[in-house]
Amino acid sequence: TNPTESQATEQEMDPDFLPEPLKEVEEVKLLEEILLDNDKYYQLVTIIRNLGGGSITSAVKRAWSRVFSIKVMAFVNWKGVATKNHQKQGLKKSIITKAIF
Repeated sequence: TNPTESQATEQEMDPDFLPEPLKEVEEVKLLEEILLDNDKYYQLVTIIRNLGGGSITSAVKRAWSRVFSIKVMAFVNWKGVATKNHQKQGLKKSIITKAIF
């Protein structure tokens, strides 16, 4: 059976899953593929929820910073619109965004 969010527990957490923010933009696509596995998706949801934050803004900033390094953040934006001759990867429809929100 497919796990549900409520079934994801600390004991099921894979310590090797996303131990640090992604360092390369190429890793974004790989993470999106990995998150198609329900176990990994809910593991990311759990990681994000455990970050906390004093406000929604703070929580979202913490979440993005936990998933993406500053280097990767420079290569992504909401719509995937190119800036300064660099194509950006869009996050609006990303499964990563779904896990964060």
